[in-house]
Amino acid sequence: MSDDKIPIPDQSIIERRFAFIENEILRTNIIIAFRYIVFLINLEQNTQLPGPIIYSLHKDMIVQTAIIVESCVHYLLKSYLESKRISDAVLQTDWKEDKCVIIEESDHGNRQICAIIRHKNTILLTKHTQFVVLNRICLRASLFNRSIFNSVEELREARNKIHLAGLESIDEIYEKDEVDLQFKNAQRVINHIEKKLKEL
Repeated sequence: MSDDKIPIPDQSIIERRFAFIENEILRTNIIIAFRYIVFLINLEQNTQLPGPIIYSLHKDMIVQTAIIVESCVHYLLKSYLESKRISDAVLQTDWKEDKCVIIEESDHGNRQICAIIRHKNTILLTKHTQFVVLNRICLRASLFNRSIFNSVEELREARNKIHLAGLESIDEIYEKDEVDLQFKNAQRVINHIEKKLKEL
């Protein structure tokens, strides 16, 4: 590798792109991740690297892209909940069974009539809320239409391929076309999130 430095865009340039994120800490962390993606792109384009390293660069690009999108999705949902533009009811999911209460026994104790006590399970929105859960809540709250939801899910699923223990073949699945597709998904979703946040 030569002594030439790999160009990375100035933070202020990227900052304008994510100006819709009002939380300064989150925006700065997103910018750092975005600058790292640009670094990886430049590294791939400006150096001769063996195939497995290129696949790893592609994987990192997808992972970092998903991290940015997940952060923006979380921010969108949190912003809408805090502004009361959507109800906390969107955090409720399916019924969860607590216990079975025996009402009556018959047939010498061989049969029971029971009642099941259930309650709605409520998700707590925290910094640890899983990406898939965030996406489903955004769909349920109509913050995402089905098409945006599918784009986010496609990116999330591409990111989830990183788990080496679950792979059934050599980890060479990250081609440039896959990265480009996930960049398009991310751009589409981020544009949508920016628009939704401007509606607040």
